[in-house]
Amino acid sequence: MTNLGNKKILLIIGVVILLLGIPVAIYLVSRPAGFRLGAQTPNTPEGVSVSGVTTSGATITWTTPIAGQGGVSYGLSASSLIFFKPDAGETTNHVINLEGLVGGSPYFFVIKVGENSYDNGGKPYTFETKPTPPPPLPLSLPTSLPPSSLTEEGLLGVMGTANAAYDLNKDGVVNLMDLEFLRKQTK
Repeated sequence: MTNLGNKKILLIIGVVILLLGIPVAIYLVSRPAGFRLGAQTPNTPEGVSVSGVTTSGATITWTTPIAGQGGVSYGLSASSLIFFKPDAGETTNHVINLEGLVGGSPYFFVIKVGENSYDNGGKPYTFETKPTPPPPLPLSLPTSLPPSSLTEEGLLGVMGTANAAYDLNKDGVVNLMDLEFLRKQTK
């Protein structure tokens, strides 16, 4: 009889577990963050593009199928991506404006979405900033004075103006270069 009593108790426990387990399983499978069968859709960047490249900046854009926080890790070498610029928030259209870059330099970057990094087929994406223009050449001074009676006092009186008579180097403004030229010509 003990053996038969144990079997009844086990049967009752099994039925109770079954009756409680079915609703719990239905709840877990039907809720949004519940257990899902099959592969999850990765939030892989698509349409990665670099635009608006200047001597000191560039804009990197891409889209993702699911809104998420993204960003760009970047640097001056593929092995040293030491800078990071994040998205302003979760989005599917990601736009990152990089600023303060060095002109005429190659840059390397990878895209971060959530905890994952994405590169360009096993190596970082790249772009190169436009070269910084060279400094302007010094203006050349005229070789002789125009035939008039220009004075140092007269030049000092019109300093900073566009007085054509005293603008001896024709740069559009009377300045110290004009004074220097006048002094050399009157010696």
